[in-house]
Amino acid sequence: LKEERVRLLHEKDIEVIRGDACDINLVRGILINNNVNGVVYLASQSGERGDGAVQKPFQFPFDNSDCFVSVLDALRLIQSEEFITLAYSSDTFGYKFNMTMPGALASDEVVEPPEEGRIYKLRYNEMIARAYNKLYGISSVGLRFGTVVGPYGRPDMMYYNNANKVRRIADTKRKYSHIRDAVSVIVSEIGTMQSGFKFASVASDSRTSSDDAIKDFTKWYKAANAEQYVTSLSPRRRSDATISASEAPTDICFVTSLFSNNPKLIEREGPYPIANYNNTDPSFKYYYFTNAHDLPSNGWEVIVMDDMDKSFSRYITQSRWPKFMGFRHYKLQGCKGIIYSDANRPPRDLRSDIWEDLVNQVMNSPSGIMQDRRPGRQTIFQEMHSIVERKKDIAQNIDTSKKWFLNQDDFHDDASGWWNMALVLDPNNVQLQELFTTLWAHYSNEEGSWRDQPLYRYLVDKLDVKPIPLPNGHSTYFDRVRSSGKHHHYNADTNGVSWT
Repeated sequence: LKEERVRLLHEKDIEVIRGDACDINLVRGILINNNVNGVVYLASQSGERGDGAVQKPFQFPFDNSDCFVSVLDALRLIQSEEFITLAYSSDTFGYKFNMTMPGALASDEVVEPPEEGRIYKLRYNEMIARAYNKLYGISSVGLRFGTVVGPYGRPDMMYYNNANKVRRIADTKRKYSHIRDAVSVIVSEIGTMQSGFKFASVASDSRTSSDDAIKDFTKWYKAANAEQYVTSLSPRRRSDATISASEAPTDICFVTSLFSNNPKLIEREGPYPIANYNNTDPSFKYYYFTNAHDLPSNGWEVIVMDDMDKSFSRYITQSRWPKFMGFRHYKLQGCKGIIYSDANRPPRDLRSDIWEDLVNQVMNSPSGIMQDRRPGRQTIFQEMHSIVERKKDIAQNIDTSKKWFLNQDDFHDDASGWWNMALVLDPNNVQLQELFTTLWAHYSNEEGSWRDQPLYRYLVDKLDVKPIPLPNGHSTYFDRVRSSGKHHHYNADTNGVSWT
């Protein structure tokens, strides 16, 4: 089908470039060399990628849909006075990760005026596009077409299988959007788009039934002798890892992580997370994310992510994925609450009702986050200076972050500080998802400080998120492992790898 489209485009003297949408250098080169002022992204189909092509994963296992991030990054890297608009088809996969938005959105964020009290849900790539707009001012519009049909449709798509089903119950009333209407909407939106972020569910001027769509498709595949291809396909199925909206999460999930290439650190801290832990509540799950093999599990389920180095050069970045984006891992989709702590801060052996109470407080809070406020009155820049003094980062990284902060009109040096070594989270909360997605969009660039706290402080202030405090402080709930008074130090040679 794709090759046939290529042939038709060549006949109209339209250049076709063979490549991977995940290849950020290729995409960036195409945009620059062709003076592009509009991008239409239609490559949202989900599919696991284990070839190392995903350069900035927001989910794990690596997925083809994260190629969308490569396009956004290419736009970020070539930002200039030239206004470039991005239009994209909104992803319909992974709907467990949809983000609920209050009806009172700004009018420029929604194509159709929001109705009072109406709830909007941001789909996965809409969530990321919103983050890039807030961080870098990249303008985009997400278009929700539902199922689009046409002469080049595929019999593995829903409408083909649906037609066979509905015939058996004598119901052929379901309608689908035709490709000609989708094209018309895209051309209109990208030609009139102003700066900002918006999304819309697109209504088609005309509708096509399943039977009509199949007849349209049949004309092509018979003429193109494509029957062998057609009969080899089967309808697409929902991933076993995807949880339906009716399957409400019930578990409380403890999460920790340790990523390093330092054998001494792994040997010292690897066994700690659940030392002497006796709580066997069946609704409690324990997940230990690491790049190290053969770690003693001590009751935790070890999730080895040894291919994160294909995307990130810093081990500290890899270790932050479970903290900030772990809610997108398929193992955590049954979690109503996530209790995260660093590997050297194992949870204490407390009664189940104590942990349940913390999770219930978070689920009833606007922010969906519980953590300790950082003591003292250090500003963000003072904290960054202290980070260098304590050898937690190098001056070059700190300077890069400072310059970026100073370029942000809404940067406040006196924004409140927070400890991030222990967090109680509601993974389904809108504010938490937006905060963590936005943080990851910038932190994962690996262009500034290794430490996440300064960026976290800025974004909590920018997005007006108000975490609730851990009652009596995190030491009430989490132990602190000390090893001969040694501490983590970092240097340029290790690029964020912890040494002692």
